[in-house]
Amino acid sequence: MSNNVSYYLGRNGMIDRKFAVVVCISVMLQGCASTRLDPVQADMASWGKTATAQTVSVLVYSPPALKVKTPGDVAGAGMIDALTKPDSTRVAAPIPSYLVAKGLARGLSAKSGVPFKEPTFDLVPMPLPERIEDYRRSVVTDYVLEVSATTHQFWYRPLNWATYQYWLVAHARLIDVKNAKIVWAQKCEVGTPGVGTDAKELQLTSDEFGPKQGQKVRDIIALGAKQCTDLMLAAK
Repeated sequence: MSNNVSYYLGRNGMIDRKFAVVVCISVMLQGCASTRLDPVQADMASWGKTATAQTVSVLVYSPPALKVKTPGDVAGAGMIDALTKPDSTRVAAPIPSYLVAKGLARGLSAKSGVPFKEPTFDLVPMPLPERIEDYRRSVVTDYVLEVSATTHQFWYRPLNWATYQYWLVAHARLIDVKNAKIVWAQKCEVGTPGVGTDAKELQLTSDEFGPKQGQKVRDIIALGAKQCTDLMLAAK
């Protein structure tokens, strides 16, 4: 299975507006249970010396459908939206949660000396389990690395409406399945929308979403995933 998923860009937006509302509600509900995703610090080298794991499983959760937030989404469709919205096309985009999981598995294994399994493209549907004890029924290893992406979007720049910036929010938890304990957990966010968050390396213009420029979309998403991974691995 490819690590890319196809998405559409068109005059009516990339996904149906009703579906967008469902996605937003889902993210809001997860935010209400944010204590489950609070950061947990751990010395991975020390953990590696005491861990009973022969190997660590890696679960990759499906990210939300890629969305492009345009000026028309805020102010209503019209002349401005027609001039700034990306042209209709089809592009295969990488799966950010998979890319983050791949980088974290390698990085945490290097820090701890414990082998982590290579992530697969068998994506697990959201939401995350209500209780980490639930993993006892589905995970056969003593430990599991759980990776999810709750935000996966391109947003128009507030002062440059024809320029779009990639925004990614991801979460990861290393879980002791046997003892139902979170060993390590981190959140990362890159490309946050706003006037003061100008991440030029994560930007492209509306005319760069076309079929010939699809590689730039893929490169930006991959770079965002790498930045996110690096932030989590460097967190103290």
